[in-house]
Amino acid sequence: MDRFMRRWIFPLFALLLLAGCNGYHFTYMPEFGGDPLPPAKVKVIGVGAQEQPRLARLLEEQMQMRMGGNEVRQAKASTTVLEVLLQPLKRTLRLQEKSGRSDQYRITVTARPVWLMHGKIANPTLPKVEARVNYYEMEAATTNQEAQDRAREEVINQLVENLTTILYEPPSQK
Repeated sequence: MDRFMRRWIFPLFALLLLAGCNGYHFTYMPEFGGDPLPPAKVKVIGVGAQEQPRLARLLEEQMQMRMGGNEVRQAKASTTVLEVLLQPLKRTLRLQEKSGRSDQYRITVTARPVWLMHGKIANPTLPKVEARVNYYEMEAATTNQEAQDRAREEVINQLVENLTTILYEPPSQK
């Protein structure tokens, strides 16, 4: 039995492990054979962008990479623009622990994407997109600001994923 295990079990285990390394990939990722998103310039506007400029820039950069990268951003002839109207982030208390040691908060962000072609609103009309993240803050901890910053970045990452899933249809003139 020991000889059988060394001869077959280890290679079988290695094969299964390597097969799992490919992992799950979203269908819109062109490097994995999915359909690429339509190339467009990305602009993040709105009250949320004014209140949180660092997060607005993070959102714009991540969306721009999904929409064709720097080539599209630098192209002067690109007439297709994706404007993302970013609402202010909302932070709400979700759960207050009775002992008072830690509380759970939720950060929510909402955005409305709009296609523009040649400066005019284009079809399709896109729905409002929302992302949420829950996180904990300790009552007497100095790491609360770091936890809040990480939660804000995570909510922007989720917003990028949510926006990307609804942008499968390329824009067209109305």
